[in-house]
Amino acid sequence: MTQFNQWKTTGNNNITANLRTSVYCNALRFGGSEIWDFLWGKYQVESNSQEKAKLEYGLSCTRSPWVVRRFLDFIVANDSAVRKQDASSVFQDLCYNEYARDITWDFLRGNWDFIYGVYGTGFFSFSGIISSCTSHFSTQFELQELEAFKAENAGQLGSGVSSVDQALEKTKTNIQWRADYEDIVFAWLSDKVVSP
Repeated sequence: MTQFNQWKTTGNNNITANLRTSVYCNALRFGGSEIWDFLWGKYQVESNSQEKAKLEYGLSCTRSPWVVRRFLDFIVANDSAVRKQDASSVFQDLCYNEYARDITWDFLRGNWDFIYGVYGTGFFSFSGIISSCTSHFSTQFELQELEAFKAENAGQLGSGVSSVDQALEKTKTNIQWRADYEDIVFAWLSDKVVSP
């Protein structure tokens, strides 16, 4: 964190290149919106594609719901600093962040027509986004959401149709696993883990 703070203060980024992704992510995860704003500013002017990808991943690590929502709006803005070919990976990164995935999934579902209209199916990985956003689904409610999403957007899923089907199967498997084992695992953990 010291080198990150020095970068903010001096403008010289001395963070080792192979540690930057992790440092950016952790600085943002444990920092506030001012760190996100700092990284976003750096992202907008960065010309090196590898460094831009590291900044992009770091930006997705926020724990703040309003910052996630703002980032999602920035991604789909007409004059977005996020290139169309990078938007798919940004959505996926946000879906892998436990603090951002539900907000991101809701955003994608609510704006699917617009996203489909802007990105089409050419170079945009709908299947990757669907897989990453639904990988944790394990409730009947989430299953119903996913079924409704498939029914409402059947003609606009492109390569994502098979991913939705796989997500439905995985969600059903997760629901069954929870029904079979959740109480047993909880009881075992309650018995073995000593409270402080």
